[in-house]
Amino acid sequence: MKLVFCWFREGGRWLFGQWAPLLKGFKKYFNSYGGLSAIFRSPYFQASLLLTIFLDGWWSDMSSKWFEYPEKILPSLLGLTLSGYAIWLGVSDDEFRKRLASHKPKGSDESLFVILNASYVHFIIVQAVALIFSLGCHEVIKLEGGFWVESVRYIYFGLSFLLFIYSIFLTLTIVMTLFRYSTWYDKWLSRNNIKNKP
Repeated sequence: MKLVFCWFREGGRWLFGQWAPLLKGFKKYFNSYGGLSAIFRSPYFQASLLLTIFLDGWWSDMSSKWFEYPEKILPSLLGLTLSGYAIWLGVSDDEFRKRLASHKPKGSDESLFVILNASYVHFIIVQAVALIFSLGCHEVIKLEGGFWVESVRYIYFGLSFLLFIYSIFLTLTIVMTLFRYSTWYDKWLSRNNIKNKP
């Protein structure tokens, strides 16, 4: 019996050993982003919620097949996001990134560098989850049953649509983050040029 228990324990480590670091990474990102309060206080999330409520007649209609739109739009948007992330990491120099990494805004445990990266990671995660949810709509629409099945379908479709709209609104967030970053970089370069003049 002891041998069987040891085998399961070691096998469990082998099978599930990657979960702990993965969950730790997600927790770090989520805390760096600001948690649920940052999401719920976001004007982009609030606008997404209002638009989801306003367009209830469209996404709750089973014949509209609205969930095919995220499947067409989100992969391109995800590619654009990853390209933008590569640009953000590659454009500035190491000194500037070190400066961002050493500066912590008031009331934050994280540096500006980590906060900016968490914004990008948030955008990518929301897009990926929205795409997964929209793919799930193909199966949810096939469910048959009474009131409870209809309720589950309505909630699932509503959440899927909210994630889709939120991922589109997050595009504005990333654009504004890049713009803010470029203004910081511009100020940093102009200060360095003034200092280097004889």
